[in-house]
Amino acid sequence: MIIYPAIDLRGGRCVRLTQGDFNNQTTYEVDPTMMAEAFASAGAEWLHVIDLDGAADNGDNLRSVASIIGLTNLRVQLGGGIRTIEQIESLRALGAQRIIVGTMPIEEPDMFKEAIRRFAHFLAVAIDVRDDRVSIHGWQSESTWLIDDYVRHLEGLGVRTIIITDIGRDGMLKGPNLSLYLRMKRLTPMDIIASGGISTKQDVVSLRTLGVQGAIIGKALYEGHLALKAVL
Repeated sequence: MIIYPAIDLRGGRCVRLTQGDFNNQTTYEVDPTMMAEAFASAGAEWLHVIDLDGAADNGDNLRSVASIIGLTNLRVQLGGGIRTIEQIESLRALGAQRIIVGTMPIEEPDMFKEAIRRFAHFLAVAIDVRDDRVSIHGWQSESTWLIDDYVRHLEGLGVRTIIITDIGRDGMLKGPNLSLYLRMKRLTPMDIIASGGISTKQDVVSLRTLGVQGAIIGKALYEGHLALKAVL
């Protein structure tokens, strides 16, 4: 299982939201590139980067992203407001190893089918759920999809990797929704990356036992609840 330390960018700074609420933000006084370098020094090979301004349709943090990619040896999976083929192409050219889309599959299904046809090997779909219903637009809007149906739908389209976040657990440091990930592992052969609530070494062990392919850890690392070296 791959551990993905997380960097969420807003206004060029490292932040963490609680339960996806843009009004409930913690800002960390650390340069994003320096944070990425610290994760690399701890032994990380991958980095999960989300452009929250892009996700909320409020600008982007491409300068910070370019710096992280250019100054570290980390493989970066990047998401946040990526809703066109052109964006996918330009971010790949920038050096992102995996591109995350969330809203595109729901609001632009034809474009997404083209994206999967061309980029399936480095595309991941973010599935952000609140009470089993899928949210979009940076968790600000609720779609009509229920997660089980949506996962089957994506599998049928040829998606290879999904990133599942339980919004209610995100930033709460109360553990991941293990029952959700167990259900999804039984439902689909797609690679699953878990996100939301991971705060202890035991959380990571539990996810490994379930057989998920990756785990994203954010707030627990920033606030000293978990040492990255201990779970790599």
